[in-house]
Amino acid sequence: MYCTHCGTELDDDAKFCINCGMPVDEVPQDDISGDFYPNTSENQNVENNVLYPQSNGSNFNVSSNDYVHPQSNNIAYGANNTWTNPQNDTSKKILNNVPVSSKSNMPIIIIIAVAVFAVIVSILLVVFLGNKKKSIPPTSSFNINDYKISFQQADYSKFPKIKLYYSIVNNSTGKSITDDDLAKLKFNLTENIGDKNKKFANKSLKTAKIDDNSEASICLVADTSDSMGESGLSSAEQGITDFLDSVQFNKGDKVALLSFNESVYLEQNFSSNKEDISTSTNMLRLGGDTALYDALYSGINRVVAQGGAKCVIAFTDGQDNRSSYTPEEIIDIAKKYDVPVYLIGVGEDVDNTQLQSISEETGGKYTSIDSISSLTDQYNSIFNGQKQMVCLQYQSFDISDKSSERDISLDIKSGSDTTNVENSFTPIVLEQISTTGVSIDQNGSKELSSYVKSAKVGGNLNAAVNDVLGSNIALTSKAQKPQSASALIDIPILYTIDDQMRSGSIDMNTMITFHYTVDGRGILKKEQDGQQFTLNELVLDMLSYSDNNVINSLMDYLGKDVINSTCKNAGYKSVKINRHIIGTSSKVDNYVSPVDLAGMLGELYSSSSDVGRGFIQSNFLIVDKLTRVGIGKNIPSEYGFLNQNGIRTKLYNEIAIIEDNSKTYIAVFMGQGVDEEKLEKAAVSVGEYVSNQY
Repeated sequence: MYCTHCGTELDDDAKFCINCGMPVDEVPQDDISGDFYPNTSENQNVENNVLYPQSNGSNFNVSSNDYVHPQSNNIAYGANNTWTNPQNDTSKKILNNVPVSSKSNMPIIIIIAVAVFAVIVSILLVVFLGNKKKSIPPTSSFNINDYKISFQQADYSKFPKIKLYYSIVNNSTGKSITDDDLAKLKFNLTENIGDKNKKFANKSLKTAKIDDNSEASICLVADTSDSMGESGLSSAEQGITDFLDSVQFNKGDKVALLSFNESVYLEQNFSSNKEDISTSTNMLRLGGDTALYDALYSGINRVVAQGGAKCVIAFTDGQDNRSSYTPEEIIDIAKKYDVPVYLIGVGEDVDNTQLQSISEETGGKYTSIDSISSLTDQYNSIFNGQKQMVCLQYQSFDISDKSSERDISLDIKSGSDTTNVENSFTPIVLEQISTTGVSIDQNGSKELSSYVKSAKVGGNLNAAVNDVLGSNIALTSKAQKPQSASALIDIPILYTIDDQMRSGSIDMNTMITFHYTVDGRGILKKEQDGQQFTLNELVLDMLSYSDNNVINSLMDYLGKDVINSTCKNAGYKSVKINRHIIGTSSKVDNYVSPVDLAGMLGELYSSSSDVGRGFIQSNFLIVDKLTRVGIGKNIPSEYGFLNQNGIRTKLYNEIAIIEDNSKTYIAVFMGQGVDEEKLEKAAVSVGEYVSNQY
């Protein structure tokens, strides 16, 4: 017999259950039926060791929410949350054909089964994950010795901050190191200055590709000699314009444009304004022979004053037949300043051997192309190579020593692999005009000051001399200070005219009203007051006669504020035009510095625009003062000389262009405070300084 409460098998005469302790109620054998809890999967519900009875017609009259827990101490839960004793409810029969005692061990069996199952699952997971890990192909190992590392250049424009630029290229693929692989490297740098040195650990170095956060300065040099032809020039212009789309002006990249034929022209000074550079590109003009080497010399001198990575990129379709500088001089100055020169030879008439020598000796590259139409691709290739260089920035430990050679030892580590690169450089710290970025010739400045002082005339004497091809200025101590401009305000006016012509606002045929407001010289008289003349006519009269009325008329047409803002936006911040030229002194005056005059005229004389070099060579001379005085007095007659001046009581101002076949100088003298004759004598000393430079 079995316990009706827990199902334990008992002796026939048992009164109490040996398992649950409940009194034993016998159940007749004929009531034992297989209708309840049959051993079939479709009728057996198991949850947490609880057997849920299934409805089976009239033999089992229990709602779906009623069940009996076999170990519930005779308490059953009804559909209405009522508690009943199964002893008093014969409809809830907890019987089975299988002895009920086997079900009492079910919790233990299930626990054991779950544990075994967990062990099996764990083993399977270990095996699966292990196989999966093995199935992932191993990442390729990175070895720094697989790369060619070479020093390219140093930027010390912000000394004592030093930027060193390295090329890191994979020997197999020829590609620059990726950002991910660069992050795996650790750099340790040692700077040696004589017998002193300092080590800079990886954490104290700033390392990044130029493409990420450092600017580049590029001087483009374009061949506009006759051999290019109109179609070739048009293709070159398009190639340059397309290239500008790749330049990262938003990250500080700057581009300057020089052109050359028999002379060198500054079409656009360094700028981050794409539209300005494009406009200048579309104004290139054909003409003359090929002065490639002079253009390279000028380009190197211009770009060296810029910050960041720098280079010169030039193309030509012929051989140099006009330059005063030699290939050897180009190589020497490029090496001096660590400026790579990239050359592109177009067609079959170029001197491939010579161009390749210049490029390789300066750290650049020479490329020969069949057609100018592929110029853009070459520009982009060179530019991308520049931007893929790796920049290491540190601060030199001896800030008092600006001129000693620095020997650099760079250890580059990747895991257990280490390679070493050694290089040296000598900082040539170029002081610059803060507003225009033109380099100051320190030695020349001392020499020029000595010449001016030797005049011993007293007064306030200031001078500046601009080496146009060399892109540097010698100046006296106060030459950056604004001085009374007198008639030399014609230079800011001419500079503004050139700017507006480049933008398309005006041209040489623009009609302008002439006003006669003060007695003065010139071909236009009082009778022409109110009449209109072309811009070309008025500018010619301004330069040829220093006509005050024409100067005032042009000032009115352009606007004093426009002249001031145009010059200041270009970096010539001393310009301040306040009033007409009135022929007498006034408390209100017009101002400009000798340095800014030399810079503006240098730009104009380097330009191929309508008021550029050609126009100035023909017209920059006062016709009734052809006898050389002042700056020109002791200039040898074989040198070209053009000038303008402004003279009034106790004031003598003069600006002059002096050149031969090799060099061009813009010389400016501004003196006041003593008699004009004495001031003119001091101006003679400036000309003597220039003569000594040839």
